[in-house]
Amino acid sequence: TARVQMPSLLATYDVLARALEHAPKKPDWEHIRPLEEAVDLFPHNAALAHKLANLYRDLGLADEAQAVINRAMKFSDSEQSRAILAEFLAKRAK
Repeated sequence: TARVQMPSLLATYDVLARALEHAPKKPDWEHIRPLEEAVDLFPHNAALAHKLANLYRDLGLADEAQAVINRAMKFSDSEQSRAILAEFLAKRAK
């Protein structure tokens, strides 16, 4: 309910991302779609983009994960944000 009320709150999406990361079974597209919306609403939030990219990677969707990270890199406005995103890219290269 909180997710669809305005204004959107970053914390709502963060809770959803954490829940999906620790869910007993892999989430499906319907569960992940709100996080896609969240990275559009909060493009400067590298941590949220990183969480979504990890979920995509865990589902075997490497191209989608890469796209999320690449987009987040364009909006990255701090060294810390770039480090979070670079960490994901480094893991992918292995």
